[in-house]
Amino acid sequence: MRILFLSNVFPTPSQSTRGTFNRTLVAALSRKHAVRAIVPVPWTEEFGDLFRSGSKLGRDRTDWVDGIRVDYPRFYYPPKILRAQYGRCMWWSARKTVSRVTQEFAPNAIVAYWSHPDGEVAIRAARQAGIPAVVMVGGSDVLILARQSKSRRRAIVSVLNHADAVVCVSQDIARHVGEFGIAHDKIHVVYRGVDAQRFHVRNDGELRSEIGVDHQQRILLSVGRLVPVKGFDTLIDAYAELRQKRADFRAYIAGAGPLRSALQRQIDQLQLGDCVSLIGNTSPDELARWYQAADVCVLSSRSEGVPNVMLESIACGTPIVATEVGGIAEIADPNHDRLVPAGDHGALANAIDDQLGRLAATDDQTPPERAFEPWSWHRSADELSAILENLTRKPAETRQVSPSKQTVSSLQLH
Repeated sequence: MRILFLSNVFPTPSQSTRGTFNRTLVAALSRKHAVRAIVPVPWTEEFGDLFRSGSKLGRDRTDWVDGIRVDYPRFYYPPKILRAQYGRCMWWSARKTVSRVTQEFAPNAIVAYWSHPDGEVAIRAARQAGIPAVVMVGGSDVLILARQSKSRRRAIVSVLNHADAVVCVSQDIARHVGEFGIAHDKIHVVYRGVDAQRFHVRNDGELRSEIGVDHQQRILLSVGRLVPVKGFDTLIDAYAELRQKRADFRAYIAGAGPLRSALQRQIDQLQLGDCVSLIGNTSPDELARWYQAADVCVLSSRSEGVPNVMLESIACGTPIVATEVGGIAEIADPNHDRLVPAGDHGALANAIDDQLGRLAATDDQTPPERAFEPWSWHRSADELSAILENLTRKPAETRQVSPSKQTVSSLQLH
């Protein structure tokens, strides 16, 4: 097949760590299929990069990522207002690029990650080309954005209704999509994969020296973008409470984002500078070493699908303390992990303390096998490929909307 992937959640020349899970999925798809990608870049982000570092996209606004050609049209939109219209904004921003790529590449199907606005653009492009469109739901788009306003919810539900298939990363998200009234026979669950060559169990004395952490301390690791939904403010409050119970831990938070300054102030105000550190972004190889060296991985999110952090931690053999949100309970194992309510720093502190105590009591024992083992990216790509192949075998008139009956100019998504 020839697959066109469309999403703004994908690495760009100036933000190489953005949406790396999509980069890995696309690379896995390219093993068996021809793949191209269109990645709309928000104008605010692009001009911010130009102002801060002078970096900008090349004149032709294309690049090659893992042997895949990627086009980066600029995405114009009014920041923080008229969010229900972002699909139209992205379409008008990217339509020339989309039209050119679909003519050059002649895809058999279009896959979008993120229901709105990306999914709306994919559906418009697919209807114009007379091919199926698959929308992958990320989690927060249906769990959070759909609750922000009635108009945004209508836009998201309309996209999901018009998609030929909806792919969810967890059973929990699939349930929420079904509650929107989306036909159950077009909802699919495809878990994200893990790069097992990078994220795997490693037990040796050099790990902690490689990342420069204390061999005697218990190491707690958290990973994620520094944004409100990840709950790092609650996590830092939990560490302040944990500090009252024990002093044998060092906590590290890997990731970047707009809350970095606020979180650092919180750490300073609570006098946690000697035990809690913000370490910024890390490369995938460095991150694997952090997982392997950590005693516990802690997730404090207020909302999630099935977080990559948890899959990678499991693959590295590191037990977890996490909030019980989204699809986390689907892959957690009570023999290894502890789950707590979101937003409760006291429960989070107690669970971390309990987990550290359990580890101390079982340091010399072989842990039981987990009930859930992370998928490989090849399996994720194969599952998605099977969905696409099934759609492309169907006659156009049996899909959601026949291109002969409804053109992109008349398509009313919301």
